[in-house]
Amino acid sequence: MPSYVPDRAQPLFVRAESLSDAEKAAAILLDLGYRDFKRVEPAPGTETATLPLMKAAELAQRLAEPDAPTVLDIRTPEEFAGGVIPGAMRIDEDRGPEAVRGLDPHGHYAIICAGGWRSSQLATWMRNHGFDDVTNVVDGMSAWDDLP
Repeated sequence: MPSYVPDRAQPLFVRAESLSDAEKAAAILLDLGYRDFKRVEPAPGTETATLPLMKAAELAQRLAEPDAPTVLDIRTPEEFAGGVIPGAMRIDEDRGPEAVRGLDPHGHYAIICAGGWRSSQLATWMRNHGFDDVTNVVDGMSAWDDLP
């Protein structure tokens, strides 16, 4: 089975539109065990393409609020059998873009997978196809399952 979580031994490049966004990304990457990453300045005209990130703990807090995001869970059917966030829309990883085409592009979405890679792919696709408010849950269901 292929891994969807980047190898921690490989360098990562983070594109952030501001130093504070880069510092937030660095803190998340450090929490996830990554040590070799660099900030890359966005190309002119692409500043708004930066993908917002949150951790599972923040998602849990947001789900208790009145303006909670719709959770899109992109994993395999076998992974769904291990549990899902109540109310989450299940999206088989092989159907990602096809499964979200009919959603409201102005809705608020939090995308989650097992470890953050598949969710980043779907979130990026959604942002590139007109969805306004999409956030990647970078530590995924592996962190969700560890919440108290």
